Amino acid sequence: YHHCTNALVSFVNEDLSRTYIKLIRDRAAEKDKTVSFVLQTVFENISLMLAPFAPYLSEEIFYNLGNKESVHLQSWPKAGKINTELEAQMLLAKEIIQGVLFLREKAKINLRWPLKELIIESKEKDLLKKIKPLKEVLLSQCNVKKIAEGKVLDGTEFSGGKIALDLNSYPELEAEGYARELTRKIQNLRKTANLDRKDKIELIVLVPKELEKPLNKWLKHIQQKVGAKTIIIQTIEPKKTFAHFIEEKIKDFTIKIYLNK
Repeated sequence: YHHCTNALVSFVNEDLSRTYIKLIRDRAAEKDKTVSFVLQTVFENISLMLAPFAPYLSEEIFYNLGNKESVHLQSWPKAGKINTELEAQMLLAKEIIQGVLFLREKAKINLRWPLKELIIESKEKDLLKKIKPLKEVLLSQCNVKKIAEGKVLDGTEFSGGKIALDLNSYPELEAEGYARELTRKIQNLRKTANLDRKDKIELIVLVPKELEKPLNKWLKHIQQKVGAKTIIIQTIEPKKTFAHFIEEKIKDFTIKIYLNK
């Protein structure tokens, strides 16, 4: 009994929530039909397997997914073909990602801040080839621009060898980091203002002189991500009145965000 429930809880927490949901977040926001199909299938099968242990909860989940019959009248789901090679690659990728998160925490560098390179010193001759199908996943989840093989002097170990990060600061990556942080803070202000995703906004962002040029290079990207009709990044206080305002810190800089719907 407890082995079954533990396996279900582990799948939902580790594989679904902490891994798959992170990977498909942007696609889900764009209403990707493949993502919708996968999630529908996964939740239906979870409710079927959960039914003997949590009959009322599984029934509610099953009905909320649009099904008309009781979950307890359905056939038990059958296991499909298992891609053992892909599962092994994913386990390796997750190990590397956890190692990168440890190194970032140690260096006090937020995951939203892009880094130039992840260096892997491998015990296996073809390890980089083995994880190549998941290269984009690693680049995205580690927030690095490149994965390379090399000698690791100061890093952390994983089952396939050692990993390290290039922790040096580069102007183009600093600009991207500030743009990511600004985007997140604008999104938080949207939530505070109780705006729907479809609501278009008007923005003025007041920044120090040092950030004006780097952030303007990312203007279109920020505008698209936050759903803005207009966005102006400037160094002087706006004369116009705005309905929503927030003052925030990004590293050592103070910024002010002014928002109208």
